[in-house]
Amino acid sequence: MFKVLGEAWPKNLETLLHRSFGIVFGRPKTDPVTAISDVFAMVNEHGDDGIIRHAIRYIDEKRWWTRNWDILQQFLVQSAIQYSHSFDYVARVVAWRARLGYDIDRRLWDELVQRLLAQYASLGRDSETL
Repeated sequence: MFKVLGEAWPKNLETLLHRSFGIVFGRPKTDPVTAISDVFAMVNEHGDDGIIRHAIRYIDEKRWWTRNWDILQQFLVQSAIQYSHSFDYVARVVAWRARLGYDIDRRLWDELVQRLLAQYASLGRDSETL
């Protein structure tokens, strides 16, 4: 009988994020900024921007946004810029935070959206523009 083996990156990603954003004995085990760099390295290594979407879902599931917003907001910005297929996940997080009255850098997000719209429209990338 054949065994179907999945990729190891989902578990590795979750472990990486948990060690950096989950609190163990009052503090993270590893540096959160390094973890974000490692997430992007993992995306590049595997050539799969689904890793970004998985990371966003996992962070959301664990409700780590508020405690780590300064770092994670930059992660979302970089994800939106570099990996356009993750933009819908990024937009949901930012929209929910805004709707619930949490801090977001509105000027940053307004500028980012305007630049991405102009870029995608000029390139004829209709699905990204929408």
